[in-house]
Amino acid sequence: MVLEFVSSLKQVLQPHHFSIDCAVSKLHYRFTVGLIFLFCILVTSRQYFGDPIACMGATPIEVPKEVLDTYCWIQATYTLPAAYHTKVGVDGVPHPGVASINDKKTERRYHNYYQWIFAIDVFLGGAFREYGIDVVKFTQMDDNDRTDPMIQVFPRVTKCIFHKYGPSGTVQRHDSLCVLPLNIVNEKIYLIMWFWFVVLAIVTSIWLIWLVVLMFVWRQGRFYVITGVGKYADPIELKEVCKKIDYGDWLLVMRR
Repeated sequence: MVLEFVSSLKQVLQPHHFSIDCAVSKLHYRFTVGLIFLFCILVTSRQYFGDPIACMGATPIEVPKEVLDTYCWIQATYTLPAAYHTKVGVDGVPHPGVASINDKKTERRYHNYYQWIFAIDVFLGGAFREYGIDVVKFTQMDDNDRTDPMIQVFPRVTKCIFHKYGPSGTVQRHDSLCVLPLNIVNEKIYLIMWFWFVVLAIVTSIWLIWLVVLMFVWRQGRFYVITGVGKYADPIELKEVCKKIDYGDWLLVMRR
C-alpha cells in the first residue's frame, strides 16, 4: 500500500525535459508537495504506529473499548493548561497537562482532529507561528524549569469524558485517560514543516526582490540574454524580437 502510494508520486516529483519555471517555483509545487505527501504517508500508516488513540477508564462491560476510543477521537480530548507547569511525579501530576479537576471553572484545552486542514496555524490554535522558536528556546532551558512546547501542542496523554445511561436510567460519567501515540510523530512533522516554511519564505522573498529589480533593468540587458539563448538565430530577427518582447516574455526566455 505504502510502496504503491510512493510510486504514484513519481509523476509529480520527476523532472520534465522542458521547464518554464525557476528553482524557487519547484521548491513550492514539487519539493514541498512531495514532503507533505511523505508526511501524510507517515501519519496514516497504522502498521507502523498503531491506532491513533487508545483510551482507558471504564470497564469493557460498562463501555466497550472500541466505542470509547471512537467517541473520544471524534468528540475531542482535552488537557489542563495549568497542569503543564506542574512537576510530573508522585507529588505532582501523572502526565503533562493531565490532572484532577477540582473546580468547574478550571480551563480546559480541547484537542480536535480535523479531516480537512485549511490553515495550519488555525489548526494548532495559533501555536504554529512560534512553534519552532519555542522548541529552540526549550532546548536551551534548564531541565527543572522548562515546559516542552511540543507536548502542549501535541499532548501524548489526554482526558476524555463519556456519559451514558446506567441501569436505573441515571446519567453516568466515565472519566477516561487517552494515549495519543501518533502525536510523537506529529510533533516532529510540524517542527520540520515550521523550519522548512521559514526557509521557503526567506528564499521566496529574495527571489521576489530579485524579480522586482529585474523589472527596472531588464531592458538594458534583454538583447544579450536573448542572443545567448538564440545564438543560432538571425541577429536581425533577434533585434526585432527584442523590440516587441515584454517583461513576461523575457522571463520566459530566460527559463529555457
